[in-house]
Amino acid sequence: MKRLIYSFGILLILIGLTGCAGVYYSVPVKTNISNENKYFIATIKPTNPSMVAGYSAFILNIKNKTDKDLEVDWNKTYYIKNGQSKGTFMFEGIIFRDRNQPKAPDVVFANSEFSKLIFPNNYVHYDKYGWTHWGTGTGKQGVYLTINVDGKAVKQRIIIDVKEGKQK
Repeated sequence: MKRLIYSFGILLILIGLTGCAGVYYSVPVKTNISNENKYFIATIKPTNPSMVAGYSAFILNIKNKTDKDLEVDWNKTYYIKNGQSKGTFMFEGIIFRDRNQPKAPDVVFANSEFSKLIFPNNYVHYDKYGWTHWGTGTGKQGVYLTINVDGKAVKQRIIIDVKEGKQK
């Protein structure tokens, strides 16, 4: 009898935990922005759904439309949430303790495409299991991207709206 009660209790806890995780989506699912100078096309797509809220990362894609190399200036590229910048990004190759230190630029080669998984710095935390990426929640969010073109900074804001619930 004790075993049956114990098993039933565990079953209730598991059902409760699965009910806590919300369903999130973004509008648009993937955004496609090209700047007025036609140097590049940049897109972001939210990814890594979080158990806490929203997503924990973006996939940034950049298509270089020129015959010259472009540079992504990570030190001037920011995470945006509800109209305000909320820090920079971390990604593979960045040690957590150095995430706020200057980062080397990435090169987007002439007439080619570039893709990178990026995590907002402010949503990376340490717990007893190690470093984790928390969800960014709902609301208008995205990337304020800075690309260097022939020594000139070209800035582009890319925004999506993350919502909770079933997509309509």
